[in-house]
Amino acid sequence: MDRQSSVTFKLEISEKGENGEEPAEMEFRQWCNLFGLKPEDYGATFTYGGKTFKLVEICPTRPKYPFVGENAQGKRYKLGRLNAKLIRP
Repeated sequence: MDRQSSVTFKLEISEKGENGEEPAEMEFRQWCNLFGLKPEDYGATFTYGGKTFKLVEICPTRPKYPFVGENAQGKRYKLGRLNAKLIRP
């Protein structure tokens, strides 16, 4: 009887900024002013549509849903334009 085995490897490469920032945080800092936010708003928690999210990304190429929020379970959602008052009441 022949037995076959398989192995799967996962390779992740992440470029970090000078201050150890993740790429998403560096991009957030680059674009946040265009959306009325501040660099320190990265990672802020806020309520949107009755649910709590953490602000984790800005994608300026998606004008209708430029923000990405992450819920407590780590699932990410595209979100429409956020009012800075949601982040900084």
